[in-house]
Amino acid sequence: MYRKILILIFAGLLPGWLSAQLSFSTLLNEASVGKDDYVQVSFVIANAKTISGFVAPNFKGFSVVSGPNLQSGMSIVNGVLTKYEGKSYVLKPNAPGRITIQGATAVIDGKKTQSNNVVVTVSDQPSGQPQGNLNPLFGQRDPVDDDEVNEEYFLKPGESIPLKIRENLIVKLDVSKTTCYEGEPIVATYKLCSRLKSESKVTKRPSLGGFSVYDMLQPDTYQPSVEKINGKFFNVHVIRKVQLYPIQAGTYELDAVELENTVRFVKLEIEPGNRSGMEQLLQEYMNGMVEGKPEEHVITLSSKPVTIKVLPLPEEGRPADFDGAVGSFSFKSSLLRQSVTPNETATMQVELNGEGNLPLINEPSVKWPSGLEGFQSRVTENTDKTVSPIRGLKLFSFPLTAAKTGLYTLPSVSFSYFDPKAKAYKSLKTDSLTLIVKPGVANKPNILKALTGKREDGGFNWSILFWLLPVLAVAALGIVFVKKKPVVAR
Repeated sequence: MYRKILILIFAGLLPGWLSAQLSFSTLLNEASVGKDDYVQVSFVIANAKTISGFVAPNFKGFSVVSGPNLQSGMSIVNGVLTKYEGKSYVLKPNAPGRITIQGATAVIDGKKTQSNNVVVTVSDQPSGQPQGNLNPLFGQRDPVDDDEVNEEYFLKPGESIPLKIRENLIVKLDVSKTTCYEGEPIVATYKLCSRLKSESKVTKRPSLGGFSVYDMLQPDTYQPSVEKINGKFFNVHVIRKVQLYPIQAGTYELDAVELENTVRFVKLEIEPGNRSGMEQLLQEYMNGMVEGKPEEHVITLSSKPVTIKVLPLPEEGRPADFDGAVGSFSFKSSLLRQSVTPNETATMQVELNGEGNLPLINEPSVKWPSGLEGFQSRVTENTDKTVSPIRGLKLFSFPLTAAKTGLYTLPSVSFSYFDPKAKAYKSLKTDSLTLIVKPGVANKPNILKALTGKREDGGFNWSILFWLLPVLAVAALGIVFVKKKPVVAR
């Protein structure tokens, strides 16, 4: 049977963790497949002390292509440590339809337990999507050959341990580009690529000075992948993936990440030669028929630093209102209400849509016409930082008031940005807006509003309070003076 060797990676140094609860789950890599596709089912036991008597279901409606394939490992999500063991099978459906796979049974911590049932929908189409070999635990299609990976688990007589580790365990830094403009993002991905059974933890985090840094992956949502390096397939775990926005021109070096790796082998006492395949060798070792002893080696590996050259934005053609925006954008403005009464707050919204260094863009400059008083904007963002450049919108809400009635024209607002694809500056302008300030309740004295200081829109009317405070102060002094005036006897 195939024995799958999987990796444990700690994405950072953790102060401590909690142990997760016992579970026995049936997992599918795909719930819907074509009639010619393969489906993989995994029976995973988490956080068990003892496991015995595992019995797989009969897989009615399927032909077993491979299995059982053994897995084991650990994961830490949000500080919770999960230890797991499992068996998986690659199946081929015999006919279209909805097929139920019954749960497996096992004696876990002395108690007979059954995992959940799962349903596979098999369509009449030849294939739902392209498939390769499957990585059971993570639901990944894994082209790594089982025999090829398992062979790395064994140390043959005379093999160099440091060389074997360095050829099969690689820490690397990939970048989307090495040259960019100020404000143009670079995607940097720190990876652990492994063909070995190892436990790894970060001992030195990279310094990313000179950039605004935005993480693109959440540790609890990431799935491992497979990558071909030097002609061999590796299981790849992302340590960190970020997009970097350079703050100013210059040459910068992205630091290396450093990992301490504990690698486990089985050292064979005799050379296996060609007497059996690796599958048979693994089976014999697990049954105690091959002499060998476990070995553990600790090695520290690091990625190579990468140099980034950041170009200055061109001076030629730079608009006067340019304020550092880089990307591709659209721009518009609107009034939440077309008409208000004097001293009532209106709101002009300026909306910036597109992709680029959105979080770093400042509010646009607004020239308020005579008779209107504008205030600093309230900024809201709705962006997706898992894509590069960052995509979404940024909304600037400007409050404004008018003391007198009338028709006010709000001039257009301009915005300029640099487009790194076109290598040119571009300028946008919103349409002008008309605000009507008409006579209303706000023109008349209102004792309740004056005392509470509230506007009709629910906000606090600071202008009323400003004028009311001196009057109240004078009245209070008058009352005190009257009370303290001595009574003259007549």
